Amino acid sequence: GADPVSDVPGATGTRADLSAFQSDAGDPARLVDRLSILALGEPLPATARQAVIQTVSAVGPSNTAAADVPRDRVREAAYLVFAGPRYHVIR
Repeated sequence: GADPVSDVPGATGTRADLSAFQSDAGDPARLVDRLSILALGEPLPATARQAVIQTVSAVGPSNTAAADVPRDRVREAAYLVFAGPRYHVIR
């Protein structure tokens, strides 16, 4: 998230609480499906879905602290689903 900009009156910054999705971090396919249905109203197409699942699955103890894996997987999945072109076209 981003901190508030000090010269913007009433700025609050930007944060998303993704903690509700951490329970699905152990199953990247379920996590990606849950986020895509929330964002798009439907699952991602098969090719995009598989690419996101592979990327999320790659987040693990070899590249992040073990305790942070669930949080980091959720962040990665959310970024890829919400930053993807399908979300921007549908929204």
